[in-house]
Amino acid sequence: MSRTIKILVNSNSASSNGSYMAVEHYRNFGPYDHMRRYMGKPVEADAAQRITDIDWKRYDIMHFQNPHNDNHLNMMHRCKMEGIKILVDYDDDLINLPVNNHNYLQFQAQGQNNVASKIEQMMKLADAVIVSTTALQGVHSQWSDPVVIENCWYPQKQPINTGEVNPLILWRGSQSHADDIIEYQNEVVDLMQESRGVHWCFWTDTANIASWTMDIPSLHEDPQNGKWRKLPAVPMMEYMHRLVKDIRPMLTIVPLKNYAFNHAKSNIAWLETTLAGGLVVAPKWTEWNHKGVLKYNNRPEFKQKVIDVLKGKVNIEKNRAASMAVIKEKYNLDVRNLERWEIIDRLAGK
Repeated sequence: MSRTIKILVNSNSASSNGSYMAVEHYRNFGPYDHMRRYMGKPVEADAAQRITDIDWKRYDIMHFQNPHNDNHLNMMHRCKMEGIKILVDYDDDLINLPVNNHNYLQFQAQGQNNVASKIEQMMKLADAVIVSTTALQGVHSQWSDPVVIENCWYPQKQPINTGEVNPLILWRGSQSHADDIIEYQNEVVDLMQESRGVHWCFWTDTANIASWTMDIPSLHEDPQNGKWRKLPAVPMMEYMHRLVKDIRPMLTIVPLKNYAFNHAKSNIAWLETTLAGGLVVAPKWTEWNHKGVLKYNNRPEFKQKVIDVLKGKVNIEKNRAASMAVIKEKYNLDVRNLERWEIIDRLAGK
């Protein structure tokens, strides 16, 4: 197909200035840009949020990212009327949203059962469904035939740190993971107090993260001399550049509460930290079950894995190399984006 395939992306987190955050980087605008620039495919993508009056005749496909409400459902019906193919992509388990999630109240206003009903209707309207994890594939396979395309490494755009790492432990996460770090706060506080010569960094948009350290004078935030600092969320490519060129953590911690929503989350903390030269401590779940990952089953094991790194019992370079080999083989966008292109090409050709 020689003509340009026009895709309209409906993503709640699309920014107004053209930059994008993790969802766009891994799930829509990023892969479509890669498809055009590095694969030579005739694809163009626009953000629906930046268009006040949609020219429906212009587009072949509408990409819906995590659709869940009446607006999404109504727009899908309009797509059917206009002959536009519908591609749905989920990278969160909105069917099993926990009550402590920052989006729960919004969903509760609709009624969680009502949200599930809308998602079921949208799955049946979709011409193709993509998900980011095998757990999400299981959630949505009751209504559709989802294809798993993981969040991947961009060889041309994401640098790799081949040098030294810093004596730094990182936690990175959005508001949706605030409850996870709080669940492990006792272990984290103990580790912060016990570690010597190691800095801690919390990279997040959560305003009160690590507020539980306020009662411990030795753990007061001090970016220069103290135990820890907090960094604000930034656009995705700036984040990746700073992570690899500046932060370069020897370890990223991934404390996760054991429920369905978290099991469906992707392993991008492992992917990004590996590129930065460090290791990850993560739960022994399917998405994290890779060579080089330091896996735990419970909170005591989580703490012990970090202690092992602090005491030099873990060969960081050997484990990091093992993880990098897996990423190059299974999480390489040059390879995985071919499957996404086949879906796009098939939908546009119908």
